[in-house]
Amino acid sequence: MANPESYDEKYTKSNMADLPIIPREYKYEIAKSTKKQFIFLKKLMNDKDIDIVINICDAGREGEVIFRLVYNQANCKKMMKRLWISSMEDSAIRDGFDNLKDGSFYDNLFESAQARAISDWLVGMNLSRLYSCLYKQNYIVGRVQAPTLVMIVKRDDEIANFKKEKYFTVELDLDGFILSTDRIDDKTVADQLLNLVGNTIGVTYVFQKEKITKPELPFDLTTLQRECNKYFG
Repeated sequence: MANPESYDEKYTKSNMADLPIIPREYKYEIAKSTKKQFIFLKKLMNDKDIDIVINICDAGREGEVIFRLVYNQANCKKMMKRLWISSMEDSAIRDGFDNLKDGSFYDNLFESAQARAISDWLVGMNLSRLYSCLYKQNYIVGRVQAPTLVMIVKRDDEIANFKKEKYFTVELDLDGFILSTDRIDDKTVADQLLNLVGNTIGVTYVFQKEKITKPELPFDLTTLQRECNKYFG
């Protein structure tokens, strides 16, 4: 989305009297870093040999808006189809291509994404300029950035004002071999456990070996689906 100065040169500098900036129509411009790729795409999308353009961006609001902005900016009028898949399994991809939907089916999703983008623009451009004018230095305020920053500040404050809390563990010393519980906040519970165990525990066999366990990687969408399928069918 274009910056305020693209609407009027007076917006080149932040001025309280110009706020809020609310355009009648919102402008878009090609980012310099992707202009070469966009020109290539535009040429392909408008090629006379191309009959149908298929949107295979992510199945979601942001994937929809990415495709539509390129499609609209390229002034493409070709028939639009939509591939909607949530898995990268071969069978899911084939099934998706066998069941392409008309792009118009997702018009409301695109409009939802546009509304989100406009709200980002209005909050970011206006509040950033407001705070910059009020405090005489450059500030960047955003719809997502500001509340996220609050969370960081709050967590920082909790660490700075941390107060120690007493807790208990029950330990059994078995000939130099120590068994220990996790943290227990209530001393009564710890005492009950200690009394319950008494002298009834003994270790009859100890097996020791060394092994290396690498931490598991975060899920990608496909492996998450496979794992969920085990539990939920």
